[in-house]
Amino acid sequence: MLRPIPTFKEYLHTLASQASTLDTGQDQAATIKSIAEPFSRLTSTVFFMLDYSTSQYQYMDSNVLRIMGHPPLAFIEGGVDFTMAHCHPQDLIIYNSYIFPSRLDFLSNSIGDSEDYRFTHSFRIRRANGVYEHILQHSTVKTQADRLGPIAVLGSLSTISHQKGNGIIRGVIEKRKPDGQWEPVISKHYLTDSAVEKLMSQREVEILTLIREGYTSQQISDRLHISLHTVNTHRKNILEKTNSQNIMEVVKLAISLGILAKFYLNTKQWQKTVETTKQIMDLKRYTLVPSYKNVFALTNEGNAEMLWVIPASPQAGHNLVALTFPTDYPLPQPNNQVFAARSYFFDSFVNSFEPGDTRRNLIVTEYTTTSGKFNKLLGINQSLSGKYEFDPNAAGATQGNDIPVVRYADILLSRAEALNELNGPTQEAIDLINQVRTRAGATPAQLGSFIKDSLRDYILQEREWEFFTEMKRREDLIRHGKLISNAKARGRNAKPFHVLFPLPITELNANANLVQNPGY
Repeated sequence: MLRPIPTFKEYLHTLASQASTLDTGQDQAATIKSIAEPFSRLTSTVFFMLDYSTSQYQYMDSNVLRIMGHPPLAFIEGGVDFTMAHCHPQDLIIYNSYIFPSRLDFLSNSIGDSEDYRFTHSFRIRRANGVYEHILQHSTVKTQADRLGPIAVLGSLSTISHQKGNGIIRGVIEKRKPDGQWEPVISKHYLTDSAVEKLMSQREVEILTLIREGYTSQQISDRLHISLHTVNTHRKNILEKTNSQNIMEVVKLAISLGILAKFYLNTKQWQKTVETTKQIMDLKRYTLVPSYKNVFALTNEGNAEMLWVIPASPQAGHNLVALTFPTDYPLPQPNNQVFAARSYFFDSFVNSFEPGDTRRNLIVTEYTTTSGKFNKLLGINQSLSGKYEFDPNAAGATQGNDIPVVRYADILLSRAEALNELNGPTQEAIDLINQVRTRAGATPAQLGSFIKDSLRDYILQEREWEFFTEMKRREDLIRHGKLISNAKARGRNAKPFHVLFPLPITELNANANLVQNPGY
């Protein structure tokens, strides 16, 4: 098996444990300073030297205050952690997970001295006033004979904000030719969400979304009622606008801020949740679908509320609907199929919706069986989820309904929760909640009704009403510390270790280094 290439953060962590064995050239810092400082006074370039083994800057020149909006001492004392904390979240993901690993891979397979290569990438860094500055970094690296990767880096930084970048992050590797000129060896482009917004038309974004969800060109043609030739023309335009080699490169690198926002939420990084959700809202690309039912309609997949879904088709879908309805339920299509196993809602949950809340309409509380018998489910804790409709094209039990992972309603409620954790109840948090409640026909919340603790509980309840059958409840209860206590209140023999699932025996057998989670 090939050794996985570490991310930037993983690499620094590994190098830190080996720092005593590395010669990072710390004695060169004074020399570099004496050379760089007189020159930097004549330019707008920032020179720096970074020790990877300690994640600390050995030198950062004074131009950094003018170019990046922070004094040199902030970088010297804060090291790489300071830079990463102020780097744009999307750009940090791209560098950490794509650009740096590709450099490691290149260095491990390159021929010649590492100092014959120059590494360049662009990124955005947040100045002290909150405005992002677009930066271009050139660097050369120092390696050690027994190491495949760099142990120190000498580089320069310059602003490119005046170039009005289009949101594309560039990663370039160049080799020095005998005449001293630099020749590109590798040049890659990485798309941020803002790049997609700026570069592509609404139709191209729509097609890219469907490609991301697994649709073929012919299926996109059928769905959007446009010719196959038109679809392929849009695909070609997407590649040309993004300077990408293939369409999956675009799909893979169009990083979803929604996933990042949910990570920050579930790790209780409230300020970062607020910042990331604002970036999503500022894109002006997502909105709530007016009808709650239509959010999940098969004919409305790929709608403006969906940031990220688990794509499905009748040929490669899921059995969620088949595992919901009983075997005597009247199926709308002869090709539909259900299983004997199913899941229910407690009466207490069904009855918790206020009258007029349209979300409750997607819960099945009674039905007439195929033999004509009337079955009432509410009152015996056996109500069913009707959120996902039967697929008329289903292949037996396999359905083609896309399953939401992150949708805009989640972004609004996540932001409201983070704002409450930071500041207590505010009108902004209430307004965010009310966007979701108003769409559902529920009574708007009032600011004066809450303190911090009660609003926290209110948002948790709102999430339960909004996201049932979307696999969110467990993570929400864990984040609020209520998973085990709620289970015990229902008479379950829940233990603290149940917040983690057991590792599958197949994985344990395949990897001797894995250790089973406690309690199992």
